[in-house]
Amino acid sequence: AFPGDASWLASIAPEEANFRQALEWSYARGDARSLSELSGGLVPFWITRAQPIEGLRWLERAIAGDQDLPAILRAQCRETAGYFLLQLGDLAAAAPFIYEAVALARACGDLRLLRNTIQTQGNLATAQRDFARAMALHIETEHVARAVAAESPNGDFYIGAQLGLQGLVAQQAGDTATAIARITAGMSYLRAPGGRRRLGMLLGELGIIQIMIGQFHEAAPNLLQSVALTWHTGYDRALARTLQGVGAVAAAT
Repeated sequence: AFPGDASWLASIAPEEANFRQALEWSYARGDARSLSELSGGLVPFWITRAQPIEGLRWLERAIAGDQDLPAILRAQCRETAGYFLLQLGDLAAAAPFIYEAVALARACGDLRLLRNTIQTQGNLATAQRDFARAMALHIETEHVARAVAAESPNGDFYIGAQLGLQGLVAQQAGDTATAIARITAGMSYLRAPGGRRRLGMLLGELGIIQIMIGQFHEAAPNLLQSVALTWHTGYDRALARTLQGVGAVAAAT
C-alpha cells in the first residue's frame, strides 16, 4: 500500500478503531514486536489520513521497547518517526531517529530499507537547507532504487520519487533548469500504481516553477491536474500550494 492510493483505503478505514485496540493491546502487554510491526504497517494509512501525531505517538512507544528486536524493524520505526517529526517541523527531534535508521539500514544491508531511510535523510537535509547534501542523498537513493526496481513491487515509483525530490531540491537551490528536468523525468515513472499522491505534488510544483518563469499557459493544465490528483489524498499542504498557483494563473491571464 502506498500513501494516497485510494484502492485500499476504503477497505481499511472502517477498521481504524480495531487497529487502535490492537495497538493498545500490544502496548499494554509489553509486546514490543507486535507493537513495532503494527505501527510500521499502519504508516501508509496514517500518512494518507494526515495523522502524523497519532502515528508518531505509537512509533515512539514502539521504539522505547525495541532494543532486542531485529535491526530492520528498529530502522523502519525510526525512519518513519523521523519522517513524521519532519512533517511536524521538529527537525532537532527528527534528526537522531533518521541518522540511527540510516546506520541500522546500512548495517543490515537491506537495500529496500536503505532506499527509504536515505530518502528521509535527504528530506531532512533539504529542510535544513543543506541543498548539496540533500541532492547527494537523493541521487544515492535513486541509485539504490534502480538496483532493486526489478524485484520491488512498483519499483518504478521509487525511481520517480527520487527524481522528483532531486527536482524539488534544485528548485529550492535556485537551479530552475535542473528542477524542471528532474521533475519532468520523475513524473514519467509515477504513472504507476501508488504514484498518484507524488505525481499530483510534482505537477503542482512544476506549475509553480512555470509561473515563476512566466509560462502561465503551460502552468495551468499542470496545476489543474495536480488539484484533481491531490484533492482526496490527504496531502493538504501540496493542495493548498497548488490552489495558490491556480489563483496566480487566473490573476495573470
